[in-house]
Amino acid sequence: MSFSNPASAAHTAISLAPGAHGGEFLTFSCQGIACAAPLTAIREVLTSAPVIASLPDSPPWFRGIFQLRTEILGVAEAGPMLTGEPMGAALPYFSTAGVPGRETLLVVGSGAASLALLVEGVGDIVGLQAHEVLVDLVEHPAYGMIAPRYRRGVLAPDTNPLRFGLVALDSLLVDMLGALTDPEVATYV
Repeated sequence: MSFSNPASAAHTAISLAPGAHGGEFLTFSCQGIACAAPLTAIREVLTSAPVIASLPDSPPWFRGIFQLRTEILGVAEAGPMLTGEPMGAALPYFSTAGVPGRETLLVVGSGAASLALLVEGVGDIVGLQAHEVLVDLVEHPAYGMIAPRYRRGVLAPDTNPLRFGLVALDSLLVDMLGALTDPEVATYV
């Protein structure tokens, strides 16, 4: 099963200045943290991935590659960089990463600047009003262990007591691609 968002290639970020409008967001879980990202930042969601081929000498957080239609995509664990863990560390937390058919992937980016980010699972697409998107919070329990660089706000839906840390997937993608192309960064980010 997959969900595609063709408009995301042209528009990958939502304006998050104070007073910004609401919008549609995808909720997902990463390392036990309730997260969300603008729907426009996600190109596609795969709730079941084909076989992932590992690559030799890859950093531990980079799981390998797979074919999605006519494109070869890299698969990376979103959690370590999102939470600021040392990138060379072992990845003990992720429970479904090695179980074929159980991977949940968020495909972000376009063309050569694309990755499939491995997360624990996806939730709902939520449409929110401006007052439900709290962008001026520096600290909030909803952020969990999300590194400050990737925090963009908190989603506080009126209809749900759960709060979601709003994640900057565009910044995460840039950092992960940089880490893959710079051997020193790949281990020590």
